[in-house]
Amino acid sequence: MLPEGVGFTVMVNVANSAIDLGKTDEASQYLQDAQLVPESDTDPLGRAHLYQVLAHLRLIQNRPLDALRAVAAAIQLYDDAASFEPMSRAYRNACYAMRALGDFPEAARFFHAATALRQPCMESEDTSQEFRFAMLEPELRREVGDATFDAVRGEDPPSAS
Repeated sequence: MLPEGVGFTVMVNVANSAIDLGKTDEASQYLQDAQLVPESDTDPLGRAHLYQVLAHLRLIQNRPLDALRAVAAAIQLYDDAASFEPMSRAYRNACYAMRALGDFPEAARFFHAATALRQPCMESEDTSQEFRFAMLEPELRREVGDATFDAVRGEDPPSAS
């Protein structure tokens, strides 16, 4: 555990690192502690990042409904701040969650929403994550058909709630 008084951002970042190291129990504890910090003591984008990390953890734990709840909270905060790059990552997590739930049409809509937001800022993202996400396209096309996959491309982003 981190010493008392360690900041919100540090807790969220340590949780994210713990996830990367496969230490999901530790990550869960750090996120739980971070959620206890009053919202008034955090900035909206920091709180949204907490929800993103929580969504990622819930996807790893095969809890896609919980991941969607966290993503919905993150999307609202990113939307309010017009923060498009992290919004794209939130849509990506929603795509993975919908895929895990077997809702391939919604997964395709989130795929397109994430891809549309990513185009202007491609250089800043981890290439392996981009590649892994791009590899969802053939699976989604197979599941919903090319016509449906292409038809949802221009639609408004779906709601994760």
